[in-house]
Amino acid sequence: MKKVVMIIISLFIAITYNLNVYAKDTFYSLNKYKEEKLNFILEGYNDKQSSNGKVVAGTYLKDTLEIDDREYNDIQVLLMKYNNDGKIVWSYDYGKDVEDNLYYLSYSYGDDNNIDGYILAVKETSEIIENKGTNPIFIKLDLKGKEVYQKNTNLSLNSDIKKIIPTYDSNNNVDGYIVVGSNDNKGFIAKYNKELDQVWIKDNNESTSIEDAVVLRNENVISSYVLISCYDNGQDKSYKLYKYDLNGNVVEVIKDDFENKDNPKLLESNNSFLVYGFTHEVKFKSDKSTAYYIIKFNSNSNEEEWETVGNTPTNDNKTLEIRPVIKQDKIVEYLIMASNDNDSSIEITRLNLDGVLENKIKKINNEYYDIESFYFSKNIIYFIGQISCPEDDNCDYNMKSLYLISTEDKVIEVKEDDNNMILIVSGIIFGFLVTLYIIKKYVSNKQK
Repeated sequence: MKKVVMIIISLFIAITYNLNVYAKDTFYSLNKYKEEKLNFILEGYNDKQSSNGKVVAGTYLKDTLEIDDREYNDIQVLLMKYNNDGKIVWSYDYGKDVEDNLYYLSYSYGDDNNIDGYILAVKETSEIIENKGTNPIFIKLDLKGKEVYQKNTNLSLNSDIKKIIPTYDSNNNVDGYIVVGSNDNKGFIAKYNKELDQVWIKDNNESTSIEDAVVLRNENVISSYVLISCYDNGQDKSYKLYKYDLNGNVVEVIKDDFENKDNPKLLESNNSFLVYGFTHEVKFKSDKSTAYYIIKFNSNSNEEEWETVGNTPTNDNKTLEIRPVIKQDKIVEYLIMASNDNDSSIEITRLNLDGVLENKIKKINNEYYDIESFYFSKNIIYFIGQISCPEDDNCDYNMKSLYLISTEDKVIEVKEDDNNMILIVSGIIFGFLVTLYIIKKYVSNKQK
């Protein structure tokens, strides 16, 4: 009996102790070139539309060239697919010896309304000796990473693409894409068909760039677009949240009181959309502290439904990103990736549909990782970015790509009330087991 009691107590203590643990991580890196950096991650699909890995995209430094006593970086674009075991299935490279840019990565759709590949928005490559300006182009790849074609975007030289979003007809079939960014130093919104031919383009003369956009749908029918524009005069930035009609015309300004250092973003949700960014009005430990905020707007009325502010100081120079958790085609909650300025870590926090911050499920020491984005699928969290070793640390993976898989979803933060409850329950059970042992021993002695 004594051994049984001790085993039960030991197991119980071990279980309660391990409620506050870090999730298990598996780390992968291309580790092939001088500098590698991953910026985008998407679900990978096969021809049967089944998920079978992750597709990541970024850039790498292929070589450093010296021409006419000047040094040039030969940076090229890279797209890779990892299977579920973290092995590279295929890869695609784009670029000549000019410094190439990757603007965006998105899915492409076929006539059957299914995902049939990927769209890369890149700067048109060239040789350094050509010394010409370049404009963005589209590259379409199939699901196996094979190039299908390249298309001119019909944007001006040195334009920039911030986002590509699929659009839908009245039958909820993909009929093309909305593309936003900067064109001739003006914010623009453009419509492209499924073959990536430009249908129309509209400039926003009040902005230097359109930073983000979402498609608003009412019962799966597109009603309008919401866009965030940015005006940058070289010293300060100002932001506005616009509603556009389906022809790219401004309908109204929804919000224009953003902070200059906000850098807001958008996320489509259930009959609503989220606006999130940084605020310096919330003070934690100093006047320079920053917090993230999230505002939910109703898609039909454009009215604010709730607002939430982060409960720990964050760094506005680090990545802030929100991903939806989807079950049965409905968003059931959100995951927020933000930095914790107290210890420079990256944390993943759950946010419910009512705007209430819940427990944190992941914490990463940010000393070695510059994380660009994350993805959540089947209770697994994927992180991408770049490994950056401290100056006093001589590590072999410095400036290499980061692909990190967190295969366990465990709570890393137990609230004080929960800790007290654990202690109380532990004490009760412990006392019960000890009492049971004493009674058992007493009865045994009396029988003797």
